Amino acid sequence: MSNAMPLVTIAIPFFNPGSYVIETLDSVYNQSYSNIQLILYNDGSTDNSLGLIHKWLEHKNDRFKNLVVIDEKVNKGVGYGCDIMFRRSSGIYFQMLGADDLIYSDKISNQVQLLDQNIECGMVYGNMNRINENGSNLGKDYFTWQRFATFAEENPPSGSIFNQLIQENFIPASSVLIRKSVIEEVGGYDSKLKSEDWDLWLRIAKRYKVIGVNELFGAYRILPTSAMHSSRNKIHVLESLNEALVKHQGISKGIDTVIKRHLYKNTIEMYRLGRISKRWANNLYTYKTGIKPLVYYLLMTFGIMVNQKR
Repeated sequence: MSNAMPLVTIAIPFFNPGSYVIETLDSVYNQSYSNIQLILYNDGSTDNSLGLIHKWLEHKNDRFKNLVVIDEKVNKGVGYGCDIMFRRSSGIYFQMLGADDLIYSDKISNQVQLLDQNIECGMVYGNMNRINENGSNLGKDYFTWQRFATFAEENPPSGSIFNQLIQENFIPASSVLIRKSVIEEVGGYDSKLKSEDWDLWLRIAKRYKVIGVNELFGAYRILPTSAMHSSRNKIHVLESLNEALVKHQGISKGIDTVIKRHLYKNTIEMYRLGRISKRWANNLYTYKTGIKPLVYYLLMTFGIMVNQKR
């Protein structure tokens, strides 16, 4: 392996992605950067996606270094899959890619160059287009669509971004490239979390500078069947977000205030979705004072569910 072109691992976890995963694989195959390891993790899919992938690999597997296909028979969740794939990775740089997202042809090449030129930075991220199930552009790009409060004009945060990142997650997951050594140093992926990406980035941003660029690195696909459209999955994600947040309590009063605001909002949202979490309810009144949090605290403490008008 040439030092001028370090190995990059692209890891794709998937669960019933259908034919979208082939478009994703094509976008990896078409990278202008040649030194790529591909890792695929089947998280207990029940559709024909694994068969489609094997057929695709029959003609294209020689494109990749150290190809790895992991076939898990039981769905164990994305956090578990990310941890397994990372442990099997050989690259100097590591990219996690959604099984229905796309990366543009120069994405890896441009980001490797940025990280090579900025050795003090642990990761790089950027913007993405938004597409629907048919691949049609949905208009506004990811940054413009979200209208993030922490952005200075149109520039995504760069440098020491922890204080901004803990306020809101403004990083499109498939836009990221990270040094493998940095992931190892901060403890790797938390296999128990559904918000494993934000959790990892917060731990990285606490120790390293981060490069943020307003460049389109790919396309983020929005599907009506995505995980966040299920109430059950929304609850799991919210609980996971809370678990990630409490890891950073005690840094400063300002950060603790931000964390309490998130915990309050997430715990109330879980209740509205039908989940009474006594663990979070026990501390609910410490997140925010007033009648409303007191009422929610009492409802959750005594296990009373009241239908919420949304």
